[in-house]
Amino acid sequence: MSLLSSLIPGSTALGVPAVGILIAGLFVAGPMSAQRGIKSLSRAGDADAARDPYTGNDPKKMKALGYLSFGPFPWDRESRSTQAIARALGDPHIRWIETAHFKFGCALAAREVPGETRLRAKVRAELRQLKKKLPKIKYTTRRLDRWLLAHLYAQRLENVYADFSKMLGVEDADFPRLDRLGTSDHYMGEGKYLGQREKFCVILFDRKTQLLRYLQAFAEYTGTAALPVRHEFSRIGSLAFATASQCHGGMLFGEVHMHAHLVGEVVKNLASGYKANMIRLPNWWCEGLGHWYSRKVDPKIVLMDEIIDPNQFKRDGWNWEKRVRARVKNYYYPSTEELFDTHDFTQWKVQEHMMAWSRFEFLLKRDAKGVRRFLDYFNDLDVPIRDANEPRHRKLQIAAIQKAWAMDFDEFDTQWKKHVLARYSK
Repeated sequence: MSLLSSLIPGSTALGVPAVGILIAGLFVAGPMSAQRGIKSLSRAGDADAARDPYTGNDPKKMKALGYLSFGPFPWDRESRSTQAIARALGDPHIRWIETAHFKFGCALAAREVPGETRLRAKVRAELRQLKKKLPKIKYTTRRLDRWLLAHLYAQRLENVYADFSKMLGVEDADFPRLDRLGTSDHYMGEGKYLGQREKFCVILFDRKTQLLRYLQAFAEYTGTAALPVRHEFSRIGSLAFATASQCHGGMLFGEVHMHAHLVGEVVKNLASGYKANMIRLPNWWCEGLGHWYSRKVDPKIVLMDEIIDPNQFKRDGWNWEKRVRARVKNYYYPSTEELFDTHDFTQWKVQEHMMAWSRFEFLLKRDAKGVRRFLDYFNDLDVPIRDANEPRHRKLQIAAIQKAWAMDFDEFDTQWKKHVLARYSK
């Protein structure tokens, strides 16, 4: 996963993205076979990008889906719209959808529904949900065309937004519709999108070349490597995420794999953008949150920040409960204090990612309402956590855990270990 460790003023990357891998018990379709499937389907033709064959652009049908527009609409500011992106990238067949909380662009080519029973069932369950609002689709289809993919991902984005809002215990009505509404004691941001002024932006490509051109043109990205990036549009008050199927070794051509990757990254933007403070969250907490959401999609899909040879893992290498429990039982794990002091997440190995996920999972089980208290603590600071030096950064995390879950370092470690040994599978 690309973890972005800091928020930089302007429309810039929030941190350093990193390449990841997929670890699953068995590789049913490797990245190259997945790419061949994409290419063969894309040669079959492409429907009009401006006209959706499933709604016919009918306003009533669009409203039933919660859509406001199929474009064009402003992206990072009035002067740079979805049309500007299409021109800059040479019109890569992008389907544009503006939902209640997102501005979304989908340049994914048509692809097949996964052949593996477990993965196919997941996609068909989502198609059944979509069919309730879009009767024209067939949930038993074997092929996901460009527009059907766009609808599917728009649904996934709104699903994760609804789920995270529920985790926080908030609704749209809790946030202001105009800038700076509310009292200082109950500041809830500057707009109705979890406090952001503008909607969250997400764009998906197949090709790394398309991703890189987008990042350089619209995210002030100065790197030469095309990698998943979360970035900020500070002029309008919005966080964005861009990625491509060729990232993570090409594993994102897998439909469920891209889904897991997407929600794991987007939810980090939702947390960072809460109450419009664009905070730099502690790395262990942010990564734990992302892994928790990715594993909700499928626990056998694990995307991380480095290239690791999957052959080194056993068939059950994805079983983090079992692996974390074994480490706890043998006293072989980073302490809470060590996790709090971890700033360079790019050096993390598998065990750090597992421990971050496990710590977050424990906190959520202990008291889900603590998530909002944790974020509120950082949002209400006079000095943003991103501006704090290392000793103060550690103290702030201790204070946040104390406020949210009533634990200090030692109690956090003690209660987490009890939780792991009592609840995780052997």
